[in-house]
Order: sequence, then C-alpha cells, then structure tokens
Amino acid sequence: MSENKVIGFTMPNRRRDRRVVMPPIQVEIAGEEFTTVDWSLGGFLAGPYTGKLRKGDGVKVTLIATVGGKLCRHFAEAEIVRDGTEDSLLAGKFDRLDGPAVDTLERVIMERIHRRPA
Repeated sequence: MSENKVIGFTMPNRRRDRRVVMPPIQVEIAGEEFTTVDWSLGGFLAGPYTGKLRKGDGVKVTLIATVGGKLCRHFAEAEIVRDGTEDSLLAGKFDRLDGPAVDTLERVIMERIHRRPA
C-alpha cells in the first residue's frame, strides 16, 4: 500500500430539485435580464452579475421561457443565495413559485426530453 495515498470525499448534494442546463431560460430582476447557467424548480443560477443584491436579499423575479413556440412570463419571489461577489454569478432560491410557473418550467424540461435523439 502506498504511503502517499490521497483520500477524498464528496459532499452530498443538498438540492431538492434537479438542475437543468439546457435549454436556458431568462431571469429578469429589476428590469435587467440574465440568461441562466442552470435552473430548477427550486431556483436559478445566472450571470454575469455585478449588481448590488446581496446574499439574503429578497427579490421579485420574472421568469421568461419559450414553450411550444410561445413566450411565457411568470412572476416569482426569491431569496438571493449567491450574490456574484466571487464569480459574477447570481443564484436565487424560489420562495414562491405559483402553479402556472411550475407548469411552464416542467413543460420546458419535457420538451427538451422529447427532442433528444434516440
């Protein structure tokens, strides 16, 4: 056995919802629109962001996604959990996401699944 063996571990994923990278959606905050790096029914990661929001701030968000060729806009409330100070990325955890918004985001996911090549 080698004396220089490196032992590591992986932190468990604490997220409840599976993140989606493609297709990205748009997130509008205070009139400024950002493209998501990834998103889920629980929140979003978007950027680049260099604004004044800080971790713990509450924010109103407009989610913009295309479903079935139709542009959909939904309003949500989120808490900022990553504020861009380290990597110019803004992350929010949804506090309130209504039924129609959930339906739209689920349809975005389903459209992606059905477009995958066999």
